[in-house]
Amino acid sequence: MAGLVAITFAAFTISGLVTARSMTVYLTNQAESELTAAQGRLGHEGAHAPTDGDNDTAQDQDDIGALLRVPGSVLVLMQGDAVQRVIAVPEEDDDHVTPTVSAADIATLNAVPANIATPVELSGHPYLATQYAGPGAEKSLVAIPTHEISETVAALTAALAATFAVALLVIALVGWFLIKLSLRPLDRVAHAVRSVTTSDLAHGTVELDRQLPKLDDRTEVGQVAHAFEDMIAHVETSLNAREDSERRKSQFVADAGHELRTPLATIRGYAELMRQSSSSGFDLDPAWPIRIEDAAARMGLLVDDLLMLANLDEGRPLHREHFDVGESVTALVADAIVTGPTHQWRDQLAEEPLVVEADRALIEQLLANLLANARVHTPAGTSVVVRAHSRDGKVVIGVEDNGPGIPPELIPSVTDRFARADASRSRARGGSGLGLAIATSIAQACDGELVIYSPVVDGRGTRVEVVLPRVANSQD
Repeated sequence: MAGLVAITFAAFTISGLVTARSMTVYLTNQAESELTAAQGRLGHEGAHAPTDGDNDTAQDQDDIGALLRVPGSVLVLMQGDAVQRVIAVPEEDDDHVTPTVSAADIATLNAVPANIATPVELSGHPYLATQYAGPGAEKSLVAIPTHEISETVAALTAALAATFAVALLVIALVGWFLIKLSLRPLDRVAHAVRSVTTSDLAHGTVELDRQLPKLDDRTEVGQVAHAFEDMIAHVETSLNAREDSERRKSQFVADAGHELRTPLATIRGYAELMRQSSSSGFDLDPAWPIRIEDAAARMGLLVDDLLMLANLDEGRPLHREHFDVGESVTALVADAIVTGPTHQWRDQLAEEPLVVEADRALIEQLLANLLANARVHTPAGTSVVVRAHSRDGKVVIGVEDNGPGIPPELIPSVTDRFARADASRSRARGGSGLGLAIATSIAQACDGELVIYSPVVDGRGTRVEVVLPRVANSQD
């Protein structure tokens, strides 16, 4: 508001100065024109000194004064250096005061250039004067008063100052009111900011107050309000995502500990039995070392899976190469026929090469996990089809079975780590719950995605698709 008032004051000041200066120049030009016109009228009418002093009558002075026309004007007629006649037109006031012309004033008038309007001061008053050669070699000195110019400009300046002062006060008051009115929504923003600063953002789900007034985002206040609302939404989403990540991490640690506890308990138990049997002189059961090896192998696989997930999460560089996924699918299906003879396995591959740029070992592990899931989580006699083809410039590898399918309520979380279909964490069907989690992480690390569809047909079946970027012109 202070800046607005200062700028307005500067504009008013400049405008007033320009207006006063323009009025001064205009009135001065008018005075010069009037002086020139009076000079012309006097010369045309033959105003000059009479040859006989008796003719210097009051009537003559009135006639010559009528030619001057401007009240307060002075005419001095000279012959050589001698003053022959001084005529002064009375001012138009109540007393009809006639200007006095002293010898000093006559000397001042006598010094002005010929035919040039020159500002002078006579008896302390401003005049505009000039001289010209009259008839009969006379020298005529004529001056008209200009005090009305300064008075007019002074009155105009006073009027402008009063008008500008009132206008400036009105602008300040109205501007202050409008600015306060337009900034009033910022009070709501400030209230929302204070509510955010007093909210507990360190724990639990975050719900922040972002009920702000609906404002036009074409205004600055509206843009601030919308930007703040977007910021609050972003902070809320980010904090909730972080909370969810922390919860998942805690759950992951708990699940990993739970998975590792069983094989560790097995190893510890059989090791204790072996120690007690050795100290008691009893023969060792040949199955005990085998069970210890099985538990250690299970724990080793789990640790390897956890290490792979950690490496994938850290974004470690992969060994990328160009290879045809069709060849990998054929080899993996052949392995599945041997490891799962109770299932029916077949592949359907596109005729053209399906070349991708990825880590071949990881992609084959991904597909092996999908085939193992199809074998472990479906009953004997289930038909499993592995398809590989191109779609929209990408390579799509699908593993589809006609088993019982995945319950719809488990689809959103089936790729979570240590995800199981039952809450008791039963291992009746094998696995640690990391297969699909590893497959999803591998697909994302290779710039692809993993999509699950279930059921597929008539409420049964599951199809898992892996979509990978296809190498350009790989069909050539």
